[in-house]
Amino acid sequence: MISISVVTATAGYFIHERMYVSEKNGSRGIAERISKLTEKLRIQRSLTGWETYKILFKQGGIFFLTAAFVLALSSSARYNYVYRTNYREAEWYEKYAGEITEQRMAEAEDDKEKLERQISFFESRAAKLEQSEYTESVGRQYSQVMSNLTNARERYTAFTTVYENMSGGYEYFKKTGNKVDLIKPYSYELLLRRDNASKNRASLFILIGITGALSGVFAYDRQNNMKNTLRSSYRGRGELVISKMVPVILICTVSCIAVHMIQFVQIGRFMGYNDISVPVQSLPFMRDFGPYISIAQYFVLMFAVRALFTCVTGILCAIVSRLCPDISSAMGISVFIFTVPYFLSQMIPGADIVNAVYLISGAGI
Repeated sequence: MISISVVTATAGYFIHERMYVSEKNGSRGIAERISKLTEKLRIQRSLTGWETYKILFKQGGIFFLTAAFVLALSSSARYNYVYRTNYREAEWYEKYAGEITEQRMAEAEDDKEKLERQISFFESRAAKLEQSEYTESVGRQYSQVMSNLTNARERYTAFTTVYENMSGGYEYFKKTGNKVDLIKPYSYELLLRRDNASKNRASLFILIGITGALSGVFAYDRQNNMKNTLRSSYRGRGELVISKMVPVILICTVSCIAVHMIQFVQIGRFMGYNDISVPVQSLPFMRDFGPYISIAQYFVLMFAVRALFTCVTGILCAIVSRLCPDISSAMGISVFIFTVPYFLSQMIPGADIVNAVYLISGAGI
C-alpha cells in the first residue's frame, strides 16, 4: 500500500510539471505580469477613503448633495437680480471715490450749498413765472424752469444719499481712528442685506442635502449587521469613528461653499464687486462690525462661519445616525430635530439661535 502511494505521488508530480510548465512559461507568465501591474495601478483606498466612498455611493449621499446643488442653482437662475445702481448716485460716488477725509467733506459741503442754491433759484424763478400773465413764451420758459428744477431736485436727492454715507464714514473715522473709503455699495448691499431669499433657500437646500447624505454614516453599518464586526476591528473603534467623521466634515464644508457660492457668483457676474480690498466698514451698513478687516477678509470669514455651522449640523446628523438602527430612522429623526426649531424661530422672536437654516446662512455675523 505504501509503495502504491509513493508511485502515485511521484507520477502526479511529473504529470503536473508536464501539464503546466509550458503554460507557466507562456500565457500563464503573461497573466501573472498583468496581474502584478494592475495590482500596482489599483487605487488603494485608506479607511477614510472607503468611508467617503460608502457615504457618497453605497448610501446614495451623492444623490442628495447633487440634488441640493441643482435646486440651489435652478432657483437662483430663476431669480432675476434687479440692477440697483442709481446713475445719479453713481455720479457722486465716482466724484468722491477714495478715502473719506476732511478735505473731501469740505468739497461735499460746497457741492451741497451749490445744489441748494440751484433749487432755490429755480423755485423762485418758477414762482415768478406762475404770477406772470400767460403767454406762449412764458409757458415755454416755465416748462424749462420746471424741468431744471426737477433735475436739480433729483441730483440733490442722489447727492444726499452719498453725502450721508460720507458723513457716517467720517464720523466713524473721528470716533475710532480707522480710515474708511467711499465706494459704490450696490452689489454688497444686495448680497449681504437685501437678497435674503436666495441665501435662506441655499441654506435650506444645504440642510436637506447633508441630512440625506449623512443619515447613514453609522446607521448603514447597523442596518447591514456589521456593528459588532466593526467594533472588534484591529485598530479599535476610535480610528473607525475618526475615519467616518473626516468625510462628514469635508462633505459639509464643500457642500456649504459650493451652494452658497452660487448666489455670490451670480451677483458678482451681474454687478461686480468693486473695491474689495477696502475696510468692510466702508459699507454704511457695516459700520458697527467689530473687526477692522477688508471686504475680502469679511467674505472669507462669512464663508468660514457658514461652513462651521454646516459642519456642526452634519456632526449632529452623524450622532443621530450612531443611535439609530437604520438609515430611515436616522433620517426621520434628523428631519424632526431640524424642523421643530425652524418653526419655533418663525413664532418666537429671538429663537433663530436654534434654527439650523439661520445658522448655516451665516446671518449672525
